Amino acid sequence: MEVVLAVAVTSFGCVSLLGLLPAGLDTFGSAMDNSIRGQIAQRLINDAKQTDFDVLNSGARLHFDAEGNHLTGAPTATPPAGTVFTAQMVSLGNATLPAAPAPSQSLLTVRVQIAKNPGRTPDPFTPASRIPVTTYCGYVAKNR
Repeated sequence: MEVVLAVAVTSFGCVSLLGLLPAGLDTFGSAMDNSIRGQIAQRLINDAKQTDFDVLNSGARLHFDAEGNHLTGAPTATPPAGTVFTAQMVSLGNATLPAAPAPSQSLLTVRVQIAKNPGRTPDPFTPASRIPVTTYCGYVAKNR
């Protein structure tokens, strides 16, 4: 009788732990996606900081795989195979500092938008696509 009771208690505990496994895997996947999005945004903002201020490209869409590696190739209407994240950087113009009376002529605000796009939607940034978009902002200073 004691052995049956011990097995019942142990099995109840094991089933409870197995029930938590899907929630843990979802949380882990979400954390990985957030980490990769942050790496992509950091890479794009750092590239913008190293680009000549006057020719900073805005609006180009870049595609990345599940590990955050940039997928290169000729631009097409649909993202290349293997695309998991689609990103675009948009220049918002000269930044206005809190105590400044006018926008700074040597500081730009850039916005990086990243969408998880494994379905390879051509334009994941429109509201019609219904794809969640993560937005990061950064400042790019004139280096001359």
